[in-house]
Amino acid sequence: MYFIYDIIQLYNISDLPALGEQLLTILQAGNEIVLYQAGQPMARIVPYPKRAGRVLGEAKGMVKIHPDFDKLPEDFMEFFK
Repeated sequence: MYFIYDIIQLYNISDLPALGEQLLTILQAGNEIVLYQAGQPMARIVPYPKRAGRVLGEAKGMVKIHPDFDKLPEDFMEFFK
């Protein structure tokens, strides 16, 4: 059995200003970034999970609108006086 793991990139916090766009490229590839300070892990940056796209009509048939939906009760306007 084989497991495929995301690549985790390790960087020192002092390297951040020099890395800039390279960090974004790593995240866009789906990889994690771990930031270290004085040899200790300080932060983990992970790519934001991608949302599944919406499918037009996927809720079709889940909502039923009754024929009298737009008809208001006769005493309804009394609540606004």
